[in-house]
Amino acid sequence: MLNALEDRRILFAQYGAESPDRCIASAVQVRHILTDAMNTRGISDGLELALKDLRAVFTAFVDAMQSGDAQRHGVNHFGFTAALATLRSLVGERLAPLCAEYEIEIVGRLQLIVPDSSNWFFLNFSHGHDDYGFVREP
Repeated sequence: MLNALEDRRILFAQYGAESPDRCIASAVQVRHILTDAMNTRGISDGLELALKDLRAVFTAFVDAMQSGDAQRHGVNHFGFTAALATLRSLVGERLAPLCAEYEIEIVGRLQLIVPDSSNWFFLNFSHGHDDYGFVREP
């Protein structure tokens, strides 16, 4: 599944090189990939829930791009860029703990959207920190 995501330019290509129609099609394909992964026999409940959450991010992107206003007035560049940035940020934030939990190294272009390991986001995966990244009292 990560290999399929790494191959999706919707997650890493320069904003000016993307078009709403291609990104919508790509997001729909990713939703199918995630659904197939969720239907894998023997998948844990936790992984299935994480994949559902990830799929919901792509669904929200498609919904935003196909909203009534977008259909009536077209998708403006600013709105498209903002939606694409939000998608990339949310996918990266969801991939990081998933990969940390299953000890999967994030390589290649997916590294562009996953928060850096020196970033605050990873603090809550370290010993001695609470769920919000704050240091626990001894």
